[in-house]
Amino acid sequence: MNDVINPDEFKELTKTVVDNNYTVFFDSLSSLTAAIEEKVFSSSVEQNLKKLEDIQAEAQQVFYKEKLILFPFLTKSFEEEDIIEKPQSLDQIGEQFSSVERKIKAFKTNFKSGIANLNEDDSRLIQKKISEFCSEWKELRTQRNKLYNVFLLKKVKRR
Repeated sequence: MNDVINPDEFKELTKTVVDNNYTVFFDSLSSLTAAIEEKVFSSSVEQNLKKLEDIQAEAQQVFYKEKLILFPFLTKSFEEEDIIEKPQSLDQIGEQFSSVERKIKAFKTNFKSGIANLNEDDSRLIQKKISEFCSEWKELRTQRNKLYNVFLLKKVKRR
């Protein structure tokens, strides 16, 4: 997709992020959580599950802010001809999204020690689920960035 799109394409891009990228990300998070609960039996499991719950809670906050408030505003603004100031909410939600990303990276790094005592098959399964989870996060981030970049290029005043 090039950087110049029409309002219908922009609306479709927001719909894809909400209905596809976020859904697949949350599904991979649930799958990872279930695999950990089933396969890992150690004292660190509760801590790691709590970290996943924190990631899910914060990611859901971002999701609902984007779905219910920000994306409808961006879509409406995209349909109008005038140039606007960059909405502060873009930076605020961006900071919260970055916070989720930091938590995911920390979880991935710290959880490796939590699977050290697993048999090889279970360890491989958990590593696969973590990899899928991180891959879906990366795809979500990529699609969100594309959406925001298209909006910023078309609608925001240059300083």
